[in-house]
Amino acid sequence: MRTASANAPRQPLRIVAVGDVSLNGRYHTLLSERGPDYPFRRLRDRWRQFDLRCANLESPISSLDRAAPTKFTLRAAPQTCDALRAGGFDCVVLANNHMMDFGSAGLMETIERLDAAGIPHVGAGADLEAAARPLILERNGRALGLLAFCDVVQVSKLYATADSPGVAPADLEFCREAVGKLRSQTDWVIVHLHWGLEMCRLPAPTQRRWAEILAGAGADVIIGHHPHVVQPLEHVRNTVVAYSLGDFVFSSAYWHGVNGSGTPFLGRYEVHPRSRRTAWLEVELPDGGRPRATLQPALLKRDLTVVEQPSSARRRELARLAAQLAGDDYARRFQREAKRA
Repeated sequence: MRTASANAPRQPLRIVAVGDVSLNGRYHTLLSERGPDYPFRRLRDRWRQFDLRCANLESPISSLDRAAPTKFTLRAAPQTCDALRAGGFDCVVLANNHMMDFGSAGLMETIERLDAAGIPHVGAGADLEAAARPLILERNGRALGLLAFCDVVQVSKLYATADSPGVAPADLEFCREAVGKLRSQTDWVIVHLHWGLEMCRLPAPTQRRWAEILAGAGADVIIGHHPHVVQPLEHVRNTVVAYSLGDFVFSSAYWHGVNGSGTPFLGRYEVHPRSRRTAWLEVELPDGGRPRATLQPALLKRDLTVVEQPSSARRRELARLAAQLAGDDYARRFQREAKRA
């Protein structure tokens, strides 16, 4: 670990965060044939300069049967841990609506595989206490605290309880208290929230109120995912809020299921073109200053690799999204976007 003298200014900590990483579908074959570094090979050199790289792991790593026959399930390739390490990721978030696709046993298998690979994780566990436990990482003599919560309604079992496995639920008061407690233990607090409306390019007004409350509690960075598309970035007080980083690594796949009447079917899940226009978040955390953040446009290609897409058109697209957050009529703009989604 590098240290600095008490009087010398320290370089800002720099972090990279990406949204949904689901090495499902075609990745099972691609990782076997082309190596575990295949999805991230065009970005790993760019990311080496950062102090922390984090992803939302959207699919469990399990060979078990699905938990509910009617649920669309995501199964990560067996080489997922190798792929995450090849991509340089230092930690993953597990608080999402697919982490229990293969039940409690599938979640615990995922955790065991991550632990064996030495990949820290946050947001799920053997019970509520474990699921809500923060992850604290040391970087350059400073402590980074991470929390992760999920806010998705689901019929099949998803959330941890006092005596059963699952993901950490996003109760506002619980989250606020957790942020305040972690604030007193660390130099920086990063909160991941799996929330929002799928395919909607704007956050709900309630999400913006949550961001205000968690910023007041001491969160330095709030990172969202779940909508499958990128949403705007803004500062709330001195807090960086990226409402949704969208899909980052995701494969189309066939889905064998059973409908509500008990009839088996075969369907296909297709990654939407808007979901392919992804991005990653870069944040600088300076000592005693306001965090700085940028969304870096990227593209999930048809060959399922991710490449940087720093075109002026993409940057204008992100700027237009951010401009939507301003003004007194935001609720009406959100309703229009939600209807479109």
